[in-house]
Amino acid sequence: MTDQNAMTTSRTRLPDSFSWHALHIAALSALAFAQPLFDTVARGGEFLVAHQARGTDVVGLAIALTLLVPAVPITAVWLAGLASARLKQLLVLLTIFVLIAFQTLQVLKLFGAWSTASAVGAAAFVSVVGTTLYWRASVLRSVVSVLGISIVVVPAVFLSQNSVAKFWRSSSRARSSPAPATLSVPIVMVVFDQLPLVSLLDERGEIDAAAYPSFAALARDSTWFREATGVSDRTNHALPAIVTGRYPRRNTLPQASDHPDNLFTWLASYQLHVHEPITGLCPPRLCGSLRGTSFAAARVLAMVADLVTVYAHIVAPRELEARLPPVNQHWRDFGPPLWQRLWLQSKVEDRRAAFVQFIEHIEGGPGRPTLHFTHVLLPHEPYIYYASGRTFDGPYEPLAGLAPGDRWTSDPWPVAYNYPRELQQLQLVDRLVGTLVARLKHVGLYDPALIVITADHGASFRPGDYFKVPTTGNYADIMSVPLLIKAPNQHSAQVKDANIETIDILPTIADLLNVEVPWPTDGVSGFGGPRGDRKRVYHDDSRVMLNFRAGELSKARAEGVGRKLDLFGRPASPDRLMGLGLAARVLGQSIEAMERTHQQRFNVFLNPPSGRTAAGREMPFLPGVVSGSASAEPARHGRPQLAVAVDGTVQAVTRVHYPSQGPPVWAVLLPESVFQERSAQVEVFEIMEGAGGRLTLRETGAVSELSTDARR
Repeated sequence: MTDQNAMTTSRTRLPDSFSWHALHIAALSALAFAQPLFDTVARGGEFLVAHQARGTDVVGLAIALTLLVPAVPITAVWLAGLASARLKQLLVLLTIFVLIAFQTLQVLKLFGAWSTASAVGAAAFVSVVGTTLYWRASVLRSVVSVLGISIVVVPAVFLSQNSVAKFWRSSSRARSSPAPATLSVPIVMVVFDQLPLVSLLDERGEIDAAAYPSFAALARDSTWFREATGVSDRTNHALPAIVTGRYPRRNTLPQASDHPDNLFTWLASYQLHVHEPITGLCPPRLCGSLRGTSFAAARVLAMVADLVTVYAHIVAPRELEARLPPVNQHWRDFGPPLWQRLWLQSKVEDRRAAFVQFIEHIEGGPGRPTLHFTHVLLPHEPYIYYASGRTFDGPYEPLAGLAPGDRWTSDPWPVAYNYPRELQQLQLVDRLVGTLVARLKHVGLYDPALIVITADHGASFRPGDYFKVPTTGNYADIMSVPLLIKAPNQHSAQVKDANIETIDILPTIADLLNVEVPWPTDGVSGFGGPRGDRKRVYHDDSRVMLNFRAGELSKARAEGVGRKLDLFGRPASPDRLMGLGLAARVLGQSIEAMERTHQQRFNVFLNPPSGRTAAGREMPFLPGVVSGSASAEPARHGRPQLAVAVDGTVQAVTRVHYPSQGPPVWAVLLPESVFQERSAQVEVFEIMEGAGGRLTLRETGAVSELSTDARR
């Protein structure tokens, strides 16, 4: 019996060799952790650009993910072996279990939307089976030993990909094609991110002076190129096109080494005051490293810290992934508050505060002229700002009604709910433009400066169509962008309706400076260069091109403006949603003056008030988003419309929405003006139409106390 037990033990006991344990852990770690992260980093290269990675950083990242990450459990196994052979084997099996579980979660995500419980349960089951087989079957351990080659192959494949190799293999440097040193005109250039021209326009096709007075005031001193369009729906291609005057090219990154001839190298004789939050088009030798550090180890550790959030997106079931901070807007600093506390606290504030800081650093006076350039990450989503700059929602909340693949649901209501949030944030942008102009006037630069205000691309709010991918139905929303250019000492408005694209901005600047761009450009000056009647839009990493006639744009843009006005009235106001029929008639009315009923139809539930706190002392939080759910019965009543009253006055209206999964839901954004007192009573009613068109409010019992203390 003793001999039999010994034989059984020998078959189930792991080998004692520490080197084999280390090899197996490193091999499985390379497949479970390093390989999917390398794929994400290499896809487009934006992550490396955002971190201003250098050649040593890329190699260091490959080493860190392949060797240093598994070194942690390997060291733990070694230490455990010093204490007990049994403890060492237990820790090895536990490590193998975890690695198999993470790999399984990635595979499961490829085969449908698993719930969190089912995904975790399935991963645990596969891990138990896999770990047991690893423990008992020497053949499987031999297979894992062969997989040890992945420790070399995985980082080698990563480093050899074009989007990565250029960081460590290329010896090219951004070259300067300087403009004449005699130039003395200061230049101020602001590129907003995702600003649709449609959102700025009124029913006459002009900039809405009531909603956006700062844009309108600047237009009175500028030339407005009304037919301007972006050339790409992605910032990583749209922004280089603006500063180079060239159409996007495939397999290029938004960095100086891929675009050596650009606005910054051309104006190298200027003082350069440049803020690029997610690109690196101004070479470090001219602009320095505004975000980075001089220590390679620190830069690699920063990338590894951010990749923790990237990996969470890779393995998390979709319902959990929706709660994670986005990783594709800044491609860096998205891990807080657990890591560096930058996204939730600083990064949310930075989208406004970074522009304010840029404005405050604008100076006049004698000396070399200055190029003041900034790319502002507004009014890009997440839509969380009121016009005052106070936040009404958290930075991680997904856009309701936006399905995977960037396509809106066919139900128009979730789209209509998000649209006013974008308009609120755009009103904040307008205030910031006013702050910029006031600063320029204060330091004496407004008159002599050449000022350019534009955007890289827009966005679309059309049910059933794409949010940011241009199509024949939404291209006017996404590609039509504002372009205001104030020539030095210009004080009269001019509107030009000639065909112009953002690749024409740089040649137009050169024209106003009376110099030549010293490299061939695809663009021409907006003040007289020969133009065709075609427009190009590059998307899907510039693999697909949408081509349309310039004459089609004006009509399509007017249709988009008409849709906006049908929703928000004339003039448009994000506080007044008019496109709901019955609901529009109760806005602003006192509930005491309206007929009410207790008729039982279905239940409405009110979510607890948000407990979020302010993102910063200058950015107090207001609980402006009120939301809830409804029982299943509304399906029998069509799509019920709801009124949300604050202290007895209807301040917002909404409609029950039926998502693909879960119960019916609803949500509203309250006007900022309702937040006057420290607390308020919120009540939800169903809007019903009786005989003769008379409206009745059905009490739902959904009542809550709303704390309006912005600094709680």
